[in-house]
Amino acid sequence: MAWFLADKSLQFRLLWHIFVFTIGLFFVCMFCHGELAMRRPGPKHLTLFYLVVSAGGVLGGVLVGIIAPITLPGYLELEIALTVVAALALALNWTRPIPVVGLLVAVTAFTSGALFWRVKYFREDTVYIERNYYGVLRVKENTMRMDDSDLRYRSLVHGAILHGEQWLSEKYRRSATTYYKMTSGIGRVLLAFEGKPIKVGVIGLGAGSIAVYGDADDNYKFYDIDPAVEEVAYKWFTYITDTPAKVDIVLGDARLSMEREPPQNFDVLAVDAFSGDAIPTHLITVEAFDTYLRHMKPGGVIVFHVSNRFLDLKPVLLAIAESTASSTPTCTRAGRTAAPPAIGSR
Repeated sequence: MAWFLADKSLQFRLLWHIFVFTIGLFFVCMFCHGELAMRRPGPKHLTLFYLVVSAGGVLGGVLVGIIAPITLPGYLELEIALTVVAALALALNWTRPIPVVGLLVAVTAFTSGALFWRVKYFREDTVYIERNYYGVLRVKENTMRMDDSDLRYRSLVHGAILHGEQWLSEKYRRSATTYYKMTSGIGRVLLAFEGKPIKVGVIGLGAGSIAVYGDADDNYKFYDIDPAVEEVAYKWFTYITDTPAKVDIVLGDARLSMEREPPQNFDVLAVDAFSGDAIPTHLITVEAFDTYLRHMKPGGVIVFHVSNRFLDLKPVLLAIAESTASSTPTCTRAGRTAAPPAIGSR
């Protein structure tokens, strides 16, 4: 388990993770519960015993749900717990035969080393980290060539998912990148409206990359549930501050916000909230689609970005579009084609 957490190349091997962690959880629980059962007191003290066991459950919930988000920069609780369990197993079996003790020493050392390695690559090239209820945001800086300062770029990573990149040089920083290049679905749609004043709605702020297409007579309205994303977009990226378009940001659940608003008359609505492994499914339902349609101009375009490492969302979107075919605006899929200079293409 420690190896799978520490090796970055294994982070998206979902079936292997299920297999390894299911077996690992079984052995960890057998060890912890078995040791607890062997140390239970006589009938006279069972009430206190069960009270302490219950208090331990409460303490664990407080540590994971309250203390960890405040004190840890990332999701490191599992790695720490595995290291503690390994050390506990070593401490409780210190008097066992030398081969057993040696094996437990090796396990503890490897688990501890995996924890430190996980922290090392988690902080690698990272210039900013923030964790809150909605997850862990990291801003990373890299370069494509060490000898060319124009090729330095900054990335926004939410968990393990890329949420936008920007070149740092004045020469390239107003270029569309990653999922939002001119050859992408959203790029083609926005370029089709070039020369006309348009109103664009975007569900999912990220680094604010889509604002790169804005002109002085355009209006871009972003919806995002995480206030930390807005702070990062303004502080570490310049897409929003560089664009001549008028930009509004609405914090809160996008569907609830749009249900409360009067019709916005969007020419384009980009729904870009499905890249991660825990997608907001309430944003890709027939009812949500009805809300989107209420905010569209006649002939407007709704663009869904459905690229996802774990889920195939295209059939879901197709079924929704077909169920409302008589009144559905044109639907297209955001592509991921590369164009020089290309950064973060996946």
